[in-house]
Amino acid sequence: MAAGEARQAVEGLQAQGRVIEFRDAKERLTAIAMDYVESPDSTLIISPANKERIAINQIVHRALQERGSINREDYAITVYVNRQDMTGTERTFANSYMPGEDVIRYSRASKVYGVKAGEYGRVVAKNHEQNTITVRLEEGREITYNPERLSGVSVYKEWLCCENYFGA
Repeated sequence: MAAGEARQAVEGLQAQGRVIEFRDAKERLTAIAMDYVESPDSTLIISPANKERIAINQIVHRALQERGSINREDYAITVYVNRQDMTGTERTFANSYMPGEDVIRYSRASKVYGVKAGEYGRVVAKNHEQNTITVRLEEGREITYNPERLSGVSVYKEWLCCENYFGA
């Protein structure tokens, strides 16, 4: 695999009986997680998709809680994930923003709008015709502006780390 010969590497693993197929996603992810729980020092989990990575982490976490290896209490943590689908140019168009979902971090201060560098706000409205967005800042104040005129922002989606992948 390290030599870039993925096909030969997978064929070698199959020949050794080390490739197992699971058609059911929950069954597959649970098997992966439990292999880790049984042997954490010699197991490496690689997941190409965030959704599966999150599910595997949840399953591992629950199993370790049940075994008493980690605290049984859960803590919800909010994480902001960069909207990588939004280009710099798209950040200048109000229609690119998702009211109620997008969180903006201002890396530069704006005297005009009274925004401090490092401040966060949530998009609450957008107006495509006027190319404006309305943002509720952390202290509750709302500002409306043309995103073309206020640069130096990063746009994020909010993610709650303890969401359940399987909807249970």
